[in-house]
This record gives sequence, structure tokens and C-alpha cells, in this order.
Amino acid sequence: MALLQYKHTHELHPLKASPIRCIAFSPSGGLIAFGTTRVEIWQTLNGQRHRFVESIDNSNAGDVDCMAWTDEHTLHFGDAAGRLVTVTLDDKKQELRISIMKASDSPIKFISFHKSACQLAVAGSDVIRVWFRQTTRETDQWQDRGRLSNPPAISAAESRPVRVAFIGWRGENILVAYRHHGSFEWAADTTEQRPNQVLPTHDIIHHADYSSDGDVFAISNGSGIDVYGFSPTPSLLGSFTSKVDQKKYEYPFQLVHGGHAILEGGHEAVLWQIDTKLELQVLETNCGASMYIASSGGHYNETTDTFQIASSSGSTLQLWKAITFPDIRPPPLLSEGETPNMVFSGSMMAMVIAVMVLAVLIMVSTGDVHVFAIL
Repeated sequence: MALLQYKHTHELHPLKASPIRCIAFSPSGGLIAFGTTRVEIWQTLNGQRHRFVESIDNSNAGDVDCMAWTDEHTLHFGDAAGRLVTVTLDDKKQELRISIMKASDSPIKFISFHKSACQLAVAGSDVIRVWFRQTTRETDQWQDRGRLSNPPAISAAESRPVRVAFIGWRGENILVAYRHHGSFEWAADTTEQRPNQVLPTHDIIHHADYSSDGDVFAISNGSGIDVYGFSPTPSLLGSFTSKVDQKKYEYPFQLVHGGHAILEGGHEAVLWQIDTKLELQVLETNCGASMYIASSGGHYNETTDTFQIASSSGSTLQLWKAITFPDIRPPPLLSEGETPNMVFSGSMMAMVIAVMVLAVLIMVSTGDVHVFAIL
């Protein structure tokens, strides 16, 4: 059995030193984008800037807090002016094209695209709007389908303001985590219907994430992270106690490895296995005792079987790549009275049979033949 071990590969620095606020891998993992008041795109293989994209200056519209790729050549990001900016990389012409639309009346904190890339959810701090892409021979534009209603009032958060902590598409529905009101699923085809409550609030949710297939959902719980599986209703898979004081620092975390592991931020990036609740690896960031990880992300390329992790602290982005090595750990010790459970692979059984046949041939050739009874 092989084990994964991440190895540090590159340390990236933006053209102008500014705190990195968001990170996004391209679908192949070959590119990584990050946002400050600028957007930069780098190559993950060699740790170099994109060959024809140096930097996209967005300082006139404020900070970039969220971004997402819809294909290997198209990056979208939201900014403090409520704009959705689309960057298209044209490899043939060695140039980029930029289009801008007003998508929110407040700074955009979250964006999420449906897997078809034809539906989009955009969230400010308290308002979520749904957009549908309309394509004809003459036009290709986004149509505003309206805003989602506020979550139903609950007594525990009756006096608390509505604050969005996460949005993401799950099938044809939009999964939303609110800071004070719990988590809900909304049907995207109508913004007026009452949502289905997924998880009640039990503490302040400052961060949430879900797996790429939407089957695993993780939320902060005030002292750590709760992880739920949809089967089809949510059930708790496990809870993790944070190494960081969540009352003081609202650190990020991400579900990685297809929802089987958690990448937790803090002074260092820590990788946890969900089913065993074991710490897999600590990824040293060298960010210092006063600097915390502000954003992080993971990526897996199934074609090349490549795992990558990125995290930012201040104006530095760290990249890691997973390597595999044989599991040479000794077998677990048997408890008193426990008998070994011998499991032979096909190759092991073939070797045993070959040794037995060889022994018989030797005995025949020497005339020392015995009759064996195998019970």
C-alpha cells in the first residue's frame, strides 16, 4: 500500500507585496491564480508566472476576495466594487481578454458556478443573487434571475444580521451556510420558495466547504470543524478540535482528497484524515508566530494522479506536491489472545506453491521421498 507525503515545491510572491486573499487551481492543476488588489496567474510545474499574463491590475475596484475557473482558459473573480470579471486566456494569440459585468450591489465575497458553467451564484456579505447564462448566435450574456430570500428567522439568531459564510452548487440546488442561521439548500429555479434546512445552527459558522461531488460538507463549530456526509440526509462523520483559537482567529479550511481529508489553516497547514481522525502531515509555512494562513486550497488531477496543495500567509504563496512511497510500517501488534489473520496475495501463494514443488523434486531426485498429509 502506498502513502501520500507532500513535498514543498515552490514559494511564490506577487509583483507588489499585498496580502493574498483567495486562491484557485485551474481544472488541470497546471495553473494557479491568486488575488490581492491584483490577480496573478502562475504555472505550478515550474513556479513561474504565466508566459503572457504578468498581472491584472484591479486596484481601482478594490480587493479580490473570490475566484473560480470554469475551464483551463477561463478565470472569473469578484471584487469589492461588486463586479464579476472574466479573464479568457488565448494561447494561440498569446493574449488575454477581459469582460466585466455588475453582479452585486455590494462587495462580492463568494462566487460558485454550476458544473454546466451556465448558472452562477454570487454572494455579498448578506445577499445572494442567481444568474443564468443566455447564449444565442448574436449574444452571450448573463441574465439576473433575482436574489434568494433571507433564511427563515430562528429564535437563536433572531437579533443577528444575515451573513453569508459559504455558497456552492449541490446538484441543481444551492447550498448556503449562514454565519448565525445555519445551513440551507435553495432550489435555483425559483428564488422565492422556502429553503430546506440542512443543518441547524449550533455556533457561529465563519467558514464552510464541501467536496467536489457535493457528498461531504464541513462547517466550523466554534472550537473546530464538523464534517457531515449526505446519504441522502446529513449525518455526522466526525469532529475535529482546532489547534487555533477560533474565537480570535477565523482561519480557513478546505476539504481535499475528494472529501476524505481536511486541510486546516493556522500558523501551519495541517492535513487530517476524516475517517481515522488522524493527523496526516504538517506542512510548514515559515509564516512566523504573528502570521496566520489567510487562504488555502487543494487539487487532484485524476489523469496524472497528482495531488497539490497551496496556502497563503501575508504576500507569500506556498505550493506542495504529493509524492508516494511504500508503506513500510510494521504490522499492528496483536492483543492478548488474538490470532494472526493471515491473508495471502496471489503472488505470495504462487511463491509458496513453487517452494513446495521444488522441495518435492529435490526429494525425488535424492530418493528421500515422504508422503505428506496436509490437514
